[in-house]
Amino acid sequence: MSFDTSVIWQNLPMLLAGIWLTVAIVFLSLAVAIVIGSLLCAGTLLGRGFVYDLSVGYVALFRALPEPVIIFWLYYCGPLILNSKLSAFESGTIALAIPSGAYLAEIFRAGIQAVPRGQIEAARALGLSSFWLVWDVVAPQALRMMIPPSSGSSRFSSRIRRWSRRSASRNYSTEQQCSVGKPFTISNS
Repeated sequence: MSFDTSVIWQNLPMLLAGIWLTVAIVFLSLAVAIVIGSLLCAGTLLGRGFVYDLSVGYVALFRALPEPVIIFWLYYCGPLILNSKLSAFESGTIALAIPSGAYLAEIFRAGIQAVPRGQIEAARALGLSSFWLVWDVVAPQALRMMIPPSSGSSRFSSRIRRWSRRSASRNYSTEQQCSVGKPFTISNS
């Protein structure tokens, strides 16, 4: 039995068009999600009021809903609610942007709140205006803390990878006592 690559070559233009469509949907939904996440983050950082309640409710609701459910509701139930049919591209983009915006709002909020309070107090003591405090003090530190969760990597996962590489490259031979008191040897070879 062999793999027939002629099917791939015959359908290559269609496959490439699908790749470009996927890339377009991802980048467009990410751009919309960044806007949604920024607005929700600002609302969440207020701490009280109607906008705060709306932002917290949105984040809680759309982080819990799976994307296929949102796609289904937008594509099939959207025309009933909006009185206009969304295309598959539009419904897919919006359906991916809605929960991504909720996740990004939490990442933005955590990054901003992770900036040490002393940094903000020191900037205020220097007489910085609110704009320059955010631009020069909070934003650079918050962005640095937002990058790992936004990109799907973290210090924890990189430490696990480093540890597993180190432990895989070593050959351990350790004598230990088992529960009945007899020595045994653990050897990775």
